[in-house]
Amino acid sequence: MRLKTARAFYDVRWRIAVLLTAILAGFAPIGLADETWPAIRSYLAAGPIENFLLQPEALPDDPSDEFYLVFDVRSASELVASGETLPSAEHTPYTDIMPLLAALGDDRSQPALIYCQTMLRSTQVVMALRLLGYENTWYLAGGIDRWRSAGKPLKPVDHADESAIATD
Repeated sequence: MRLKTARAFYDVRWRIAVLLTAILAGFAPIGLADETWPAIRSYLAAGPIENFLLQPEALPDDPSDEFYLVFDVRSASELVASGETLPSAEHTPYTDIMPLLAALGDDRSQPALIYCQTMLRSTQVVMALRLLGYENTWYLAGGIDRWRSAGKPLKPVDHADESAIATD
């Protein structure tokens, strides 16, 4: 019972934080003022962030086979240290989602799978994308660690190809 209460409290705090962030963003000169409120309503109507996760076991070995764009949002140093990534993943650090936005383009219904090491940063990226109106973005439950534990294939990072690794 205590866990349920804590989780409900967290969900309420999360929604309040999202709403306050959106209100402040509505006053910022970012050119999205007309799109801000519908995106907020859509995001809040979708429920808690847990509704946006995908289980590794339910995905094909290469998620891009299932129509997803796949983004690895770990830092460059994490990517190099781990030496592996999901098949078909494009690297863009979570601190700079502009390349990710460029890849998604204007089609806000484009499905995308976002992951990091454990899912903390990918959750933030998915929240930001959904607030921008990208309603078909998902994060990988447990991140690459859970993908690995599920026995899913990984591809080695080509350290010689520096263009494949975005900088921190």
